[in-house]
Amino acid sequence: MLTAAIAGVVDHPCINHHSLEMTLVYAKITDRVVADAYASVCEQIDALYATANTPGALPAEIETAAMTRLRQESHARMLGNGMCTRPVELDCRMEAICETCAYFETGPEFVAVLLRQRDHARAHRQTDRAKLYDTLITTAEATPS
Repeated sequence: MLTAAIAGVVDHPCINHHSLEMTLVYAKITDRVVADAYASVCEQIDALYATANTPGALPAEIETAAMTRLRQESHARMLGNGMCTRPVELDCRMEAICETCAYFETGPEFVAVLLRQRDHARAHRQTDRAKLYDTLITTAEATPS
């Protein structure tokens, strides 16, 4: 939307150039133009969200399936070795033992960290913890990236 607003200034019919590069030689998009276009887009977005039945969601006729999935996943919190997908509304009592929580998710991008954690557990003779990390590493390596 912002690009379209700025493009409207540059593509004005009075400016009859064959390329954007030529127009840029003569036209200057000022910070004020960008700020005004950004403010206009923000107002339009705020108005859309204000009409939604669910706070933080777009009206159903506007929100695509991909946007819905992203909104639902946006509450996930990044951990050092995975993601916490616990809904924000739920209280967390796990604190520092996320790896045993049903909402913990990990993947191939976290294998290096999990390996270090497993090796640390082995070095400190924490066999149960080392087994847990072995399981997480196996799961992470089997997860498509």
